[in-house]
Amino acid sequence: MQIKSISVTNWKSISHTKILYKNLLIFIGANNSGKSSLMSAIIFFFNPQSFSKDYLRNPTLPFRIGTEFVSDDGILCELVIEKPTESDVLIFKLNSSGNEEIVTYDEYKEILGHITILEISTYSKIPKDSAGLFLKKLFHYLETTYPSLCINEYFFEEKYLALENAHINKASSRHIIFETIKYFNHLLQVNSIVEVNKLFIFLENPEIFLSPQEERELYDCLIKLSNIGVHIIIETQSSRFVGLKQYPSITIAQLHRNQSDFFQFKGKLFSGDEIKNFNMNYWINTDRGELFFAKKVILVEGQTDKMVLSYLAKLLKIFSYEYTVVECGSKSLIPQFSRLCNSFKIPYVAVYDKDNHEWRNEIEIENSNHKNKEIQKSIDYRVGRYVEFYNDIEEEIYASSRDRKSYRNKPFNALKTVMDENFKIPSNLENKIRKIWE
Repeated sequence: MQIKSISVTNWKSISHTKILYKNLLIFIGANNSGKSSLMSAIIFFFNPQSFSKDYLRNPTLPFRIGTEFVSDDGILCELVIEKPTESDVLIFKLNSSGNEEIVTYDEYKEILGHITILEISTYSKIPKDSAGLFLKKLFHYLETTYPSLCINEYFFEEKYLALENAHINKASSRHIIFETIKYFNHLLQVNSIVEVNKLFIFLENPEIFLSPQEERELYDCLIKLSNIGVHIIIETQSSRFVGLKQYPSITIAQLHRNQSDFFQFKGKLFSGDEIKNFNMNYWINTDRGELFFAKKVILVEGQTDKMVLSYLAKLLKIFSYEYTVVECGSKSLIPQFSRLCNSFKIPYVAVYDKDNHEWRNEIEIENSNHKNKEIQKSIDYRVGRYVEFYNDIEEEIYASSRDRKSYRNKPFNALKTVMDENFKIPSNLENKIRKIWE
């Protein structure tokens, strides 16, 4: 079964939504935005037990979860769970080649196949029981699916014993899950297992009780597992679990009028050399994933702009921690980040230097103007806009033209200037700073 999409109707905070399915799904958004609702709907689809009317957004309306998938013989099908308004009984259906038929619960489970679901919830009343079940089911999966593997039984026994300790806390339980996923990934890698089937791992807030280094390591393990077929679905508030390279996996949840909406990019954002440049950009600064969590994103060319804009905003008492300043690396890369923000409907402002300095030659100015126009063209003005510095932020700071030689140690000199107690922000620059941070 190759899953293509999942649709959910009338479930908790969700009226209706449909998302494209990936082996790695990352749900992000503010608290109570609907991330947990979407995750619980997917879990319920694969394991439809203990249904309650409390799960329904509106008990007077029908409930439905459907998954489109390609069958083993290449046919596009849809497997559905429904509850009509007039009934308390769940109905299971299979739509195939335009034909719809009702199937029994056993037939429904047979179509899904013998899947294993590993789940860690933030809201588990007894975290060590949840962790224990995770260990037990993973060990059973490995033992039955890969009987020839040399599994370190002592590893699992040691973790079980740790969980049986009456004094174990939530932090220790989470670290056991972290170590178990690390071991699982290592086991598959050293045994050159390149395809894993019918295993789903659901993690709510995997970052809890982990250090920044452990977060990055766990995220790397989850990516590697998803690449060989493990279905990874996570809900997170940490930018360390949101890599720019994994943007196709990201779904942003937002709550509007007590109803959850979900934004997911359904296409190809980059092509050709853009892919290489974007991937290089990711490795230069892996923290750029913060933009997905921001109330507003400020896209800047480089380090000088990022440092000076933040400092001046604090000086003017308009700085907001809900905004994220993203250093794009260069002017030519700003359009890529603009398109990313456009796709996920993230409000943003692109800030760039006009670069028409008196000391530039005609070809340099023509090249600068071309890049400026590319930035302006890349903006979806329904969610973004731009602010252009006259030549660059240094000329705005000093309110005068600068020669080429004066651009040595740009970030340090610019910050040193604005931090001087006698520095007065030029009115033109102040207007632009306020426009950027409004």
